[in-house]
Amino acid sequence: MAAYAAGSICVAWGIGSAGSAWAAPSGYSEIYDLSPATNVRLNVSYDMVSPGTSLTWASTSVSAIGYGLEIPEAAAGGISGSASITEAGDTVSSAATVRIAAAASITEGGDTSAATGAVALKGSASITEAGDTLSATATIGTASRTGSAAITEAGDTLSSAGKVSLKASAAITESGDTLATTAGVSIKGTASVTEAGDTVLASAVPVLVTSPAERTATVLEEDRMATVPAEIRSASVKAETRSASVRSETRLAAA
Repeated sequence: MAAYAAGSICVAWGIGSAGSAWAAPSGYSEIYDLSPATNVRLNVSYDMVSPGTSLTWASTSVSAIGYGLEIPEAAAGGISGSASITEAGDTVSSAATVRIAAAASITEGGDTSAATGAVALKGSASITEAGDTLSATATIGTASRTGSAAITEAGDTLSSAGKVSLKASAAITESGDTLATTAGVSIKGTASVTEAGDTVLASAVPVLVTSPAERTATVLEEDRMATVPAEIRSASVKAETRSASVRSETRLAAA
């Protein structure tokens, strides 16, 4: 057989017309050498360390076939299943792009998922313990981002120096949780801020406040318009804001 790639393993089969036991190829570990049916002999072996590409069997069968299968090591880079960080201090890091088609789960305090490139998620990013972090110096989320960003413990953070783009919901459920970006926050679903002190911040785009649990909406001075729901008691807007639109039950709009 042709030379194997580094890290490959090989599985070898010897199949004959009956006969006595076969000897496995040199260096291979035998896992099966029996007659599974009348006039059939089958030998199965493998090498997971340094498989040889010349496979030789010795048999007394009248006719026989030898077959070898190379199984290469998985290519580095993408994650097609899930990235699960389940113990305090666990880390998923990359100097380029981290792509996850399922879910990134950070479940213990102090766990970190970090990249100096982009973090692209088609599933959900779940940060569930105080102090957990999902960060990137580029972009978190792409046009294909269809899940949710859930920050459920006090002090959890979802941050990016680029843009955070979500098609579903951003749920910040504990006091002091933060969703922050220096570029923009784009949410097609719902931004839910449910505890006092929770924050959704962006220095580039307006922020729509939709949480009935909050009593105060603070609008950054770069924004031109703030829409505040009826349950909000106070809308505080800075000097450069052009318009503060508050609904009927709002008690105060201070500019």
